[in-house]
Amino acid sequence: MWGPERTSLLRRAFVLAPVLLALAACSTSGGLFKAGGSGKAVTPTSENVGTGSSAVAILAADEAHNLSDGTAGSTYLAARLATTALSGTPIRLLVRRYDGKSGSLQKAATESAQSGAKLVIAPADDATARALANALAPRGVSVVSLGQSGDPANRLFGAFARRDEVTFSAAEMKRRGYGAVAIVQTTDAASAAYANDIGEAAARAGLKVQFVDGGNAAAAAAQLQSQAAMGFEPRAIVFATGPAVAAGVMAAVRAVPDLQGIAVVGNGGWAVAPPAGLGKGWYPSLSRQGLAGFVEKFTAAYGQRPTVEAAVAYDLVVLGGALPQVAPDDPFGTTTMTNAQGFAGVTGNFRFDAGGVARRAFSVVELK
Repeated sequence: MWGPERTSLLRRAFVLAPVLLALAACSTSGGLFKAGGSGKAVTPTSENVGTGSSAVAILAADEAHNLSDGTAGSTYLAARLATTALSGTPIRLLVRRYDGKSGSLQKAATESAQSGAKLVIAPADDATARALANALAPRGVSVVSLGQSGDPANRLFGAFARRDEVTFSAAEMKRRGYGAVAIVQTTDAASAAYANDIGEAAARAGLKVQFVDGGNAAAAAAQLQSQAAMGFEPRAIVFATGPAVAAGVMAAVRAVPDLQGIAVVGNGGWAVAPPAGLGKGWYPSLSRQGLAGFVEKFTAAYGQRPTVEAAVAYDLVVLGGALPQVAPDDPFGTTTMTNAQGFAGVTGNFRFDAGGVARRAFSVVELK
């Protein structure tokens, strides 16, 4: 069990991350580069960043389509940014690009273990995270994914539970009296997955749900008008998309007299790219202050805006550097990772529960 002094030290070590965020504009590998513009993949196939004693590995993809409209490769870029975030504790980062192939996954697992990394950050895909954990747990290596799959007995932890966000949003929609909502989605994987999750959460909350294709703004407005003519009159339009699609759809909606006064509901990805001019509405958000500071530093370093997943990855890399300093015997084991005090970073306070899933608080941000 943790003694009170050691628990306090563990928490203080990671609370340093937001305070020292200004240091992250410098790279241990010769200066950060500007992202985007080349059309090539941003996340390298293989890269080692830094020479610190604390080794962290990350398996990342470019994720050009996301709910934040953030730059491709944001997760990798944020991880790179985090390598110098802890004063006096430089982090050595092993980067491997995720291509979805099992052979590449096994190679990444082997190379991560050989590098001395005791923590591997995995993509949000639950199957990938579990496969990595199965390969690495016998070697004493823990996996933390950007998704919501946890299994502490197998050293697997999920750092970003979207189901908590959609449950929060569904409860807020019910509280505001939205009896029916239209969910706008695109064919992108991230959009389709979020639309499914928020749709299920809304239905569980007792709301009526219809889905709308947001691939074409005018067509989306026409579909909403057609649904209204058939008796389905949503009180809110929920966007399982980035702010840009929402802006286009709402511009088209405002041109339809029958669709005036409908509220806008965004998603947590908007917290790093707050939209304007959408009309009345709101979106769920993690720590506003921490995210604002992270966005400022990321933008200063790369000239682009990040995704909210990038902020989560940033916190995990910092965690990878901090925990070995205060729990050297098994820094990423169940006892350490699920300690009752939890951690604090640019995404706010979070705590891994007994199931290995990070629990986070969300707040409502009103659109301006």
